[in-house]
Amino acid sequence: MAIVTISRQLASGGDAIARGVAQALGLRLVDQSVINQAAIEAGVPRVAMEELGYEGRRSLVERMLSVVYGMPAIPTTLDKDAPLTPTMPGSFLSPSHRSMNVSMHEYVRVVDMVIRNLAQGGDVTIVGRGGRVMLHDMPGVLHVQVIASFARREATLMARDGIERQEAMARLRASDRARADYLKRYHGADWLDPALYDLTINTDNLPLPVAVAAVVGGCRALEEGGKDVAASEGAESEGSK
Repeated sequence: MAIVTISRQLASGGDAIARGVAQALGLRLVDQSVINQAAIEAGVPRVAMEELGYEGRRSLVERMLSVVYGMPAIPTTLDKDAPLTPTMPGSFLSPSHRSMNVSMHEYVRVVDMVIRNLAQGGDVTIVGRGGRVMLHDMPGVLHVQVIASFARREATLMARDGIERQEAMARLRASDRARADYLKRYHGADWLDPALYDLTINTDNLPLPVAVAAVVGGCRALEEGGKDVAASEGAESEGSK
């Protein structure tokens, strides 16, 4: 059961690496659109998901405050360890009739529960949304960080979106702030702390196929290591009889 989380800087190539890893290992790609849809099915307002993913021209906090009082309370469980069962095909959570107080922290909590539920099924590549910190206690998960220099990301964004340097710089800085703020505010984690990740890939000079191969190799090695540990524990158990 392979599970990979990928955290990436904007225009670092992380999304392409995630797609390549998912294809190579036959994993389901769980990106922002999948997580957002699952959270909306769980009762998180669409506007809240838009705000949580915002990478635009004013601060994430300012935009949150501009809409938070208009958001309805969401029906869900307060117990993050409670089993999450589908209510209909395509749904990921079973909402109860218990209401929560309106706050962005509670919306984030439901998003976190969605990520855990998706990971429990195994064979997934989870992109962004704090997957690394949410699944820190789940064994057998490979946590990957994809980075690149600001200059390289700037050039990539300019070429990809056909924009001028000033706009590219503004987008990158806003994105970096938003992603850092999300992890710090809701999980108390430093987004770029290398100690959070098992594998950090700098794509400045690393071709995409090589980056994908590195993640695939790490995932397979982790799986084999888990099998070896299980086999060793089984042998020790048999020997003690």
